[in-house]
Amino acid sequence: MSLTAPRAAGSTVSPELTPLSDHEWRVIDSSRDPDDAASVLGFVDRMLDGQYEVIVVRPGSGRGPGSGVSRTLVTDLNEVTALFAAE
Repeated sequence: MSLTAPRAAGSTVSPELTPLSDHEWRVIDSSRDPDDAASVLGFVDRMLDGQYEVIVVRPGSGRGPGSGVSRTLVTDLNEVTALFAAE
């Protein structure tokens, strides 16, 4: 089962969580071609304490503003989809 967030006002991203296991998800932009590597927005892992670790992947060399990888902890999957919808 995938979770899809509504697109945030002014956002061009349509985040969708695709399960990889019972506690891991890949986050993709469903508005992009699934064969496009840039459709992968990040990954989510439900940790033992019930929080969700969110890894956000931003395209680019990792050297400029707005590119690279960041890690965030949230308490529920609704926060995950909201986080990516706001990107």
